[in-house]
Amino acid sequence: MDMRRRDIEQWLMSERAGADDAAEGAFARIVQALPRIEPRADFVDRVGRAVWLAEQHRRRAAQRARLTVGLLVTCAGLAIGIAAIDYLGLWIAEAVASLTSRGVVGFLALLHTAVKSWSLVARIGADVGTVVAMPANTMALLTIELIGLLGVFGLRRLLHHEPGTRSSLEART
Repeated sequence: MDMRRRDIEQWLMSERAGADDAAEGAFARIVQALPRIEPRADFVDRVGRAVWLAEQHRRRAAQRARLTVGLLVTCAGLAIGIAAIDYLGLWIAEAVASLTSRGVVGFLALLHTAVKSWSLVARIGADVGTVVAMPANTMALLTIELIGLLGVFGLRRLLHHEPGTRSSLEART
């Protein structure tokens, strides 16, 4: 009996007996005793070529399937369209023309309203500018602004309090 056969029998007996360590050792010896298989030089080329051809075949089949589905959908759409036109007659054309004309008329009316509103706002702005630009009104607006600035400055002086300074309330007491 050769050595490989003895190792195989030892491995099987160890497995049956439940001796895991002995079974693993015998199995390792069996695997180490197997002859090394070296692939030939052209093996990688043949495998690579086979994989490349299979991928090209898959791509072509997918492209043909997409083209077929596109043609089927187009034919079905044309058939449904022809049947709908034959069944509904000119009603579809009238409905499309009616909706389109209403949409265009509505858009033009909206555009007309927008232009009128913009010209009204521009006229109001020009009138306000004319009123403000009068010398008497300009002087009145400048006076009001100066009084407001003086009021803000006075409030700031009354309420101003920094560390190391005395506020107006502390100065009075």
